[in-house]
Amino acid sequence: MEFHSPSQLSQNQLQQIHQLLLDGGQVSPENLREKILNCHLIAIASENDQIISLAAIKKPAKEYRDYIKQKAQIPDAHQIPKLELGYAYTRPEHRGQGLNRSLTTRLITKSGEQKIFATTGHERLKQALTK
Repeated sequence: MEFHSPSQLSQNQLQQIHQLLLDGGQVSPENLREKILNCHLIAIASENDQIISLAAIKKPAKEYRDYIKQKAQIPDAHQIPKLELGYAYTRPEHRGQGLNRSLTTRLITKSGEQKIFATTGHERLKQALTK
């Protein structure tokens, strides 16, 4: 497992991350490359120079954080953290091995005391985040 700021990633790694996120079908392709480059930290698991699992600590725009705050009905006195856990994806043939759980857990640990939020409809990720 490797942890990188986006500026440390090769063009090949950036292309693989972009394609994997599109393959996952959960993100908009609009400005995706720029959003990847804006991440705080990206964790990847590779096999034979191919990324098989990834997760990231993202730095979402204020507008998105405001949208989440409204959707989650969070009172105005409370702030949404400036970092978000996301871009969690594992190639289908490598699922069930705990790769993404390990990546996300280690990302959260590496973030230290920084507050992070996450949104998901994925039941297994919800379970992992509440532990």
